[in-house]
Amino acid sequence: MKALTMITATAALTLWSGAASASVIASLTFPQPTGTVLSTDSIPVEVTLTLDPSSDPIKTDAAGNVTAGFTAADVNTYLFGGLPANVDPFNDSLSAIVEVQFSCTNTFTSGCGGPPYDINFNFQSSQTPLPNPSDTLFLASNLDLEPSDSVDFLLLTFTPTGGSAPPGTYSYVDVATFFQVFDNTVLDQNNNPLHIADIPIADTSNASPQFSRTVVGPEPGTLGLAVLSGFGLGWARRRFRAKP
Repeated sequence: MKALTMITATAALTLWSGAASASVIASLTFPQPTGTVLSTDSIPVEVTLTLDPSSDPIKTDAAGNVTAGFTAADVNTYLFGGLPANVDPFNDSLSAIVEVQFSCTNTFTSGCGGPPYDINFNFQSSQTPLPNPSDTLFLASNLDLEPSDSVDFLLLTFTPTGGSAPPGTYSYVDVATFFQVFDNTVLDQNNNPLHIADIPIADTSNASPQFSRTVVGPEPGTLGLAVLSGFGLGWARRRFRAKP
């Protein structure tokens, strides 16, 4: 069983700018990247992870531990000093979870908080496996993504600060998914398994179009436009850490 520690949402995170790991080839996109909403509407952010047909699968067990998706060679690529060649990445000494991170460099927020929008990260645990987009991909249990499979997940919801946001166009949610790897034989200063590597899975740097919403005031006539244009769906998650 792993305990969770949320990494602060106020610091901007660095996202990977391209290639996935050697074993997993995947893309990360926004299924509803554009739309029009009212200034009083909350804006959920939904993200889709899709494995390439030539990718290895991604699998996790009931506790959210990764059981397939990377190799010792992948860990070596992202770990200073590397691992012994005979190390099994899924043995008792190493463990990993699926993680998601979000960059605070966007026009929805001031840094990683309001105004004009506050951020409500989605911490809802996924089920068996992600049955609907209300779930988070973080620490997903019983995940079984085969080549060509896709899964939607909720990252976060932008909520208008003070109940209403100024009209305008708001854009850009930068999201990345990765394997967070721990050495269970070494403890950090908090007596948790030592975090030794992050292995990229995919990010939204190449998503086209990027995520944006046009915000209109609640004057007569704009409600119908907003309804016809659809509500902005989107979701996010924040960084967490797990321990056995």
